[in-house]
Amino acid sequence: MDSYLIRELKRAEHAAPNSELASRIIARIERAKLEHERMRAIFFGTATLTSAIAFIPALMFGAFELSHSAFYEYASLLFTDSGTLVTLWREIGLALIESAPLFGAITILSVLFVFLTSARGLTKHINNLFSIQRRLAA
Repeated sequence: MDSYLIRELKRAEHAAPNSELASRIIARIERAKLEHERMRAIFFGTATLTSAIAFIPALMFGAFELSHSAFYEYASLLFTDSGTLVTLWREIGLALIESAPLFGAITILSVLFVFLTSARGLTKHINNLFSIQRRLAA
């Protein structure tokens, strides 16, 4: 088995393509990588733009939920009436948790997460795109 492998490897050394063909193959691979990175940059750019646009309605929804919940009234007790806060801290804490606009906060944080993740991917693939273009130009 080992002698067969050694014999095939020696035969493969003699069958290597000439330098012009090898450089054309490498250039074609680089062009395919360039096209792949370009498509991924377009995808991440579209996702970044979409999530940036979606951030405005998410903020409006969060503000709407905050204004229609009693969270603001309970939170104002924290700063105005410290005597009541010391006495009824458990009840006020539970009321804050129950009245918190969680769905609005989750919506805002999800859109923010998608924006940051897609912006990270966009910068990564644009950087890769430029490095491949530099290699092809050289």
